[in-house]
Amino acid sequence: DDSIAYDDVAFQGQGPRKKRTQNGNDNICSVSVEPLKAKGLPRALCDLVANMVDCANGTISKDDTYQNMVEVRNDLQLMLDKPSIYLRDQDMGSLSTTGLQ
Repeated sequence: DDSIAYDDVAFQGQGPRKKRTQNGNDNICSVSVEPLKAKGLPRALCDLVANMVDCANGTISKDDTYQNMVEVRNDLQLMLDKPSIYLRDQDMGSLSTTGLQ
């Protein structure tokens, strides 16, 4: 059985493990995620794909890329379990006044 049970306490306060792209000028990944964003994919998913490609290409240091598929699966599971926090793009203005809930 390949299913994984995640304890909410284990991930409380933690987001996806890998670095995320910031914006067009501060993009840390070597691959462009703009076509994915243009199709409406959430930034977190675009970043996951970019990090996987960078990992395969060896274009970013080991601290910034996935080391194995378990890390990818863990990030995807966070996005599935709590999409409002880990998948959907956050309104930073709203978060600054209300906090992350």
